[in-house]
Amino acid sequence: MPSKNRNCFNPCEFPYSLFPCAFPCAPPDPVKPIDPTKFDYIVIGAGTAGGVIAKELTDDKSTSVLVLEAGTNMTNELSNPSILATINTTRGNRFSFNVTSELESTIARTLIATNGRTIGGSSEISDMYAVRGSKELYNQWASLVGDQWSYDKISSLFIKNETYTGSTQDPNERGTQGPIFIRQQSIPPTGLINTLVQATNTVLGTPIAVDYNTGIRDCTFYKTQYIQKEVSPGQFVRSSTATGYLNDQIVSKGNQSNPDEFGVDGRKLVILAKTTVNKILFKKKDGLNIAVGVEFVKDGVSHRRFARKGIIVSAGFFSSVILQRSGIGKSDDLAKAGIPTLIESPNVGHNLQTQNYIGLGVEIDTSQILPIFFTDPNYPLILGAFQAENPMNLLESRRLQLIGAPLPFFLPASDVISNGWSLDLTFQTTPSIMSFGMVDVKTKSRGTVLVEHSDPEAYPSLNFNPLEDPNDLTYMVDQYKRIYNIIVEARDPLKYPNNGIGKVVYPPESILQLPDNDPNKQQQLENYVKASYTNFSLGGQCRMGQTIQEGVVDGFLNVFGTQNLKVADLSISPILPDGQPSAAAQMIGLNTVRFIKENPSSYVMTDKELEDYENEIKKT
Repeated sequence: MPSKNRNCFNPCEFPYSLFPCAFPCAPPDPVKPIDPTKFDYIVIGAGTAGGVIAKELTDDKSTSVLVLEAGTNMTNELSNPSILATINTTRGNRFSFNVTSELESTIARTLIATNGRTIGGSSEISDMYAVRGSKELYNQWASLVGDQWSYDKISSLFIKNETYTGSTQDPNERGTQGPIFIRQQSIPPTGLINTLVQATNTVLGTPIAVDYNTGIRDCTFYKTQYIQKEVSPGQFVRSSTATGYLNDQIVSKGNQSNPDEFGVDGRKLVILAKTTVNKILFKKKDGLNIAVGVEFVKDGVSHRRFARKGIIVSAGFFSSVILQRSGIGKSDDLAKAGIPTLIESPNVGHNLQTQNYIGLGVEIDTSQILPIFFTDPNYPLILGAFQAENPMNLLESRRLQLIGAPLPFFLPASDVISNGWSLDLTFQTTPSIMSFGMVDVKTKSRGTVLVEHSDPEAYPSLNFNPLEDPNDLTYMVDQYKRIYNIIVEARDPLKYPNNGIGKVVYPPESILQLPDNDPNKQQQLENYVKASYTNFSLGGQCRMGQTIQEGVVDGFLNVFGTQNLKVADLSISPILPDGQPSAAAQMIGLNTVRFIKENPSSYVMTDKELEDYENEIKKT
């Protein structure tokens, strides 16, 4: 066990102190202290994917890994399983980075990208909605960059990642011994839930599935799945990379005063918290750019650490920015920030994809939703569905994700306030307002995340370019019409007596009732799409490709133009996962470790080479 004195680490217990100190006893012969400046691997980011990589690489107790993380351990503060509590935690900068976009001309306002600023990354602040993604999605990845991403090759990683406690139509597809806990909603499929699921099945033609996380694409389901662990009957806590892969069985637990964490039981893992990475360091050897170190700032002081075998960038939203500060990117982009170009890589920071949702609000008799709320108060969803844009195309992945909530959760805050709609079911009078989120998980518009300055503390320039592709706007208008048809079907008193479903209030039902050939209907619905447009998950700004003209990394996540450098997080997605992506990010982490173990680096740096390089750059 680690010493309680965090200012001095006994090498009998921690063989990897980063700071000079006196040791009270000599270590036993088998224990060899780790050089505080040299590691086998450096991982930038202890987030959803990076934390997985760090843990898995050090399982052999011989591989040494340094992780550089901007945040600290916040598992106690972020354990609340309530979706509303999650929303509140992301509003400040204590647990997350909130980067404001430039003014988005297509919607006449700015947007915010929220990213986890804590050990565990965005898995610690996500909405906890458990979605793997469809088989078709990963097979599309495979068609673009290689079979190592096909669903058949990566499904075992999803299984390894999870402990699933719900029902399923395909037990062979679900894991039961993994570090990430996934539960199924405890609400019974009766009453309002049954009405909406049956109506969705009728209107969209999506089959009803017990378990949507078995690789299937189009489906409607009664019970949503959440990334949560049951700690006592009916009591749940968040499950995340921090709780599953970087818990106290793996590393010592840091706090605000002593935030760094260290591997336990001989694990050669060091997590330096509250660090800001500046850039990656490269050594020229045999005409190649070999990644050998990282420059970072901690406590206001600049430091360098070095890697013998490789560096993995798992900084999520900031991954492309770190590459750019390191001189990897489009020369025009780098020049604007005063950064010299090391490698001309035109896709770095471009091709940013974002899922987004719009909302539809409906009056509902409060008596219909109170039983749902009290059965599963942390996450009382009333409907879920997925569907491809062209269901007859069997190779196409999902585009629509439909989520129903017994609250005006998906409606603009300004409308909720001005209409007096409540987000607290326990104090509502009838009728209440339920809402439907129509999520476009495969938008066609593309944005950018570009370095603004060589200063590592400077936020990047962000442009989502929402609805820039006309197809995105047309698609969302069509979803308003389709979901309205579900409501009309669900209100049928002969099929669903006493359903309690009232009029649509957002957009007003009077607009939705207009004929489809009425241009006023199209224009008004477009306005409602723009007003309720909300960005969701994002990625793709370091996407995989077969060449540097197509992407930033190859199909094994190696950064084009370099050796010993990978990117491993959602930024590598050629197409975003077709659902909330926490599980996909953890899968990417597991696949990264698979790649490293199956194809170890041909350019392992010796300690002497790293020392010579360090002395060389000290002179410049």
